[in-house]
Amino acid sequence: LKVYAEQVAIEHGLDINLFKDVINCESGWNPDAVGDLDLGISRGLVQIHVPSHPDVTDEQAFDPYWSMDWMADQWVDGNARWWTCWRNLST
Repeated sequence: LKVYAEQVAIEHGLDINLFKDVINCESGWNPDAVGDLDLGISRGLVQIHVPSHPDVTDEQAFDPYWSMDWMADQWVDGNARWWTCWRNLST
């Protein structure tokens, strides 16, 4: 997964280390992670917040490859701030 994350970051022109650090912070590289203080509303490797993204299915959120691509697209679109770990690590 880490090699794929590097490839995605490179393809999207993103900071490779920050991209990987955010994933590590969000899920510890666990594609089955469920978070948000036991509420279970953030899902998967990149912790997609379900209420904020009703168009993302659980299948997509738990697919590590799809979710890394989705996260990279969001970052390119200026939405990296959606990730708490990005906000904490990018300062």
